Amino acid sequence: MARVTLIIGILVAVCVAAEPPSDDHLAGVQFVPLVHNPGYYTKASFLHRYVNNAGVIAHTKSGGSWVTISATTNCHSTALDKAALVVSKMVRHMPSEIFTHLATSHGVGIFSAKEGLTVYPEYSHLRDTPSCHGSCSGSCAHTCTFDGRKYESLGGLTSSISAVVDDNVICDAQDKNHHHQNTLVHEFGHLVNHYMPSQYKSQITAAYNHAKSNNLWNNGQYAMATIGEYWAEATASFFLSTVRTDVTGGLNMCGGSHVCSSDLAARQYIAKHDPMLYKVLNYVYTHNNPNIPGTLKPCV
Repeated sequence: MARVTLIIGILVAVCVAAEPPSDDHLAGVQFVPLVHNPGYYTKASFLHRYVNNAGVIAHTKSGGSWVTISATTNCHSTALDKAALVVSKMVRHMPSEIFTHLATSHGVGIFSAKEGLTVYPEYSHLRDTPSCHGSCSGSCAHTCTFDGRKYESLGGLTSSISAVVDDNVICDAQDKNHHHQNTLVHEFGHLVNHYMPSQYKSQITAAYNHAKSNNLWNNGQYAMATIGEYWAEATASFFLSTVRTDVTGGLNMCGGSHVCSSDLAARQYIAKHDPMLYKVLNYVYTHNNPNIPGTLKPCV
């Protein structure tokens, strides 16, 4: 999903969204809409955890860089700690130069289905209103995705914060992805991409262009829709946190016929099939130690 440009006040950190996520970065957006659209506005209180580069999870921040994990008080009681655990597993082997940049983001925000992602201030400008209910035209266009869905009905979105519905994080019976995909891993991959140093973004762009022009993956699937989705689906495949085969472009399918048996097998397959992409994945998530298992899966 596209990064929403934020203007940060000099004295007070006030987030002002300049524009909604672009259609390009939402091309083929895969998230199943929530069954019930959230209410027009719900004031929320938030709980927090903090994760450092070593993967330590804390209730308060001390010195150094930390990624903030937030959840509304309406979320399931285990959602916050599960989200923090996922992030911990993704960053504990990350090079400090990547993590330090990532820590300048707003981190992760978990919301309940009845609230919707617009409960977070970073997405409040996308919130539906009574006058826009059922409409995506004219002055209501900013409340909708390019394909006519309300932003607040999505199960995940990333700008300066990765927002994910709690049902997917805890993998309960209401999970609209049916325990086939860890949306947080996908969305956090977007956040990593947004905040990494520019030289690594350039490497991902070069890898994507090479992969697309040489048909390394299924160009007709979601993973190849944009550079951002290429990286996010590759991240999910690198950690084997998805067993879907309809959106990954084959990134998680060893040999092209079946889902890889482990994250290490998936990494070996990507390394052989798309070495340019693998080079960045391997550095960003393992500091070039690919044999360290991520121990992630669709349900953690």
